[in-house]
Amino acid sequence: MLSKHNHRIYALPTVLFLFLTFLFVSAGVFIQNDERAACISKAQSVAEQVKIGLEVFSSERFHALHKIAKRMQSTSVPAEKICFEITETTAVTNLSAAKHFISTLRDLGCSFALDDFGAGMSSFTYLKNLDVDYVKIDGSFVRNIVHDPIDHATVTAINNIAHSMGKQTVAEFVVDNATAEVLRELKVDFGQGFALDKPKPLAHRVQWRVKLASA
Repeated sequence: MLSKHNHRIYALPTVLFLFLTFLFVSAGVFIQNDERAACISKAQSVAEQVKIGLEVFSSERFHALHKIAKRMQSTSVPAEKICFEITETTAVTNLSAAKHFISTLRDLGCSFALDDFGAGMSSFTYLKNLDVDYVKIDGSFVRNIVHDPIDHATVTAINNIAHSMGKQTVAEFVVDNATAEVLRELKVDFGQGFALDKPKPLAHRVQWRVKLASA
C-alpha cells in the first residue's frame, strides 16, 4: 500500500473506524459509559486515531460539553487520537452550537470529521464555516462513480473544494477495485468500504497490531 502522498486509498481501519464496537453516542452517554471509555483507552495502543460518532447534537444537550472537555483532560488517551464525527444534517441544524462544540474540543487537540457530506442540506457554505479536519463524502455519490458522470463530477467538486480548505477527504461505500481506482485518480485521501477492508471487533485489531509489531 502506497502512502497518502502517492494518493493511494487507505483502508480506513489504518485510521481505525470501530464500527462494530461502539461509537454512536450522545454527549451524556459519552460521559457516563465506562465500558466505552475502556474501549477508547485500549484503542489508543492500536490506532492512529479513534472515531466517535455523535448522534445527538443540540443546544439542549450542550451543558454536557464542559463535562466532555473535563473528561478529555483527565483521561490518559491523547486528545489527538480522538476524532468526533458529526453528520452534515446534524451540524447545520444548529450551526452556532456546532461551531462552539468543535472549537472547544479542537482547542484540546481533538479533531472532527463531517460525515455524509452531500446527503442532506448540503452547502459548501456550511463546510466553510465548520472547522472540521475530514470531510466524508456520502456513499450515494461514490457507489456508482465508475458509471455515473454526475456522481463523478459531484465527488470531484467536493474533493477539490475540501482540499482547497485544507481538509482531508474520505470516500464512503468503496465497494470494488474499480471504484477505488477512480478515487485514486481523483486524489481522494481515504476510502471506506468492503473493497478495502471490513469492520472488525477491537480485539481482532489488537491481535493484528501485535502480530504486525512482532513480524
